[in-house]
Amino acid sequence: MNRKPGSVQTRTFRAGEVIFREGDAPRDEAFLVHAGRVEVRKKVGDEERLLRTFVKGELRTNPTLAVAIIRDLSAKLLATNRLLAAEGERRSVRAGRVTS
Repeated sequence: MNRKPGSVQTRTFRAGEVIFREGDAPRDEAFLVHAGRVEVRKKVGDEERLLRTFVKGELRTNPTLAVAIIRDLSAKLLATNRLLAAEGERRSVRAGRVTS
C-alpha cells in the first residue's frame, strides 16, 4: 500500500458486511466509525450474541481507548528513534568517527 506518511485510508462498508472475524490474521488496522454503527458479535455455541455497538466518533467518547492507542504509538516511535540512534552510532564508529 503506497500512502503518504500521516495519511489515513478511508473505507466504506455496506450494512451487514463483515469487517473481520475472530481468529483472522492481524492486519495492523484500527477503525473509527464516521457514520452509522458497527456491531461486535460473537458466536457462542449455535447462538450469535451482540457484545457491543460502536457509533460515530466512538474513539472520541472513549478516552481510555484513545490513551491506550496514543501510549502504544508513542512507545513504538520511541523504540524506533532509539534503534535509529544506535544504528547511527554504529555507522560512525565503523567510519572511524567517534560521536559524543
